[in-house]
Amino acid sequence: MNSLAITALAIVLSVGRVSAQTAFSQTVQQPLTNVTLEGTLSLPANASKPVPAVLIIAGSGPTDRDGNSKPAISGDSYKLLADSLNARGIAVLRYDKFGAGKSRPADMSTFKEANLTFDSAIQDAAGWVKQLKADKRFSKIIIAGHSEGSLVGMIAAQQTNADGFISIAGPGRNIAETLKEQLKTLPDEMRQTAYKDLDSLRSGQFVKKPPVMLMSLFRPSVQPYMISWMKYDPAVEINKIKAPVLVIQGKRDLQVQMLEAETLTTARPNAKTAYFDRMTHMLKDTDSDDQAANMKTYKDPSLPLTTGLVPSIAGFIKSL
Repeated sequence: MNSLAITALAIVLSVGRVSAQTAFSQTVQQPLTNVTLEGTLSLPANASKPVPAVLIIAGSGPTDRDGNSKPAISGDSYKLLADSLNARGIAVLRYDKFGAGKSRPADMSTFKEANLTFDSAIQDAAGWVKQLKADKRFSKIIIAGHSEGSLVGMIAAQQTNADGFISIAGPGRNIAETLKEQLKTLPDEMRQTAYKDLDSLRSGQFVKKPPVMLMSLFRPSVQPYMISWMKYDPAVEINKIKAPVLVIQGKRDLQVQMLEAETLTTARPNAKTAYFDRMTHMLKDTDSDDQAANMKTYKDPSLPLTTGLVPSIAGFIKSL
């Protein structure tokens, strides 16, 4: 997306019942210059006064509003979270990221990966917050960013003066450092080359001859996104947020370690925290350290969210 000027703060009503007793939902859209983003706004039923609303910002990859990126991820984590928060009197807006679900250009042949930047994701999130702020049904607007969406949400929270921010399994270090950690098991020569290329991207320099074996990470078309992402440091950005902050982390998360949450809370000492011993990256419990058991939480929508997660989020929101 080269130009992300919002042409309208439009909420397109397409009402569909989620549960007659607890909530109702409507389709929402954010028209941009070359695509219309789509999401679901679900509200507690029979609310007699304005309620708080949460914007869920998804993690990396083509993730849809339910928290899925099929076939690898199909656990419905965001849908489960929205339903649970609705039952506690909190509205939720969750959306298909650009390129996922129904947030796809009508003609995908016009899509160029090289045109995507981290800043475009921030602008998308900020656009949704503006829609929520313009809706008199909502008393406060809270941003909840999951994984990569945590950093997106930090900056969107600054830009829109959100009433609260929640980091869920969000990295605390620059993504270049996180990637180095993930690549540390590579053979020495390849690892040194990868580290050098990551340093180049972080300094704003394109990698002209990326390693063939690491082309998926360093392919030329993704480098603009990587460069724009690496200019932000989560430990710096979290301290720029004026609103209260909650940091959530699971201790059985294979993608984001406790070190990341600790880095965030060191940078933001007054942040509230909620750590869960059994929670995976998919916000669900596993009783085993076995990787296969952990990965089951990525694909099984019947598994419930981690015990205590929703009360922690709802309690923070209602304390604002």
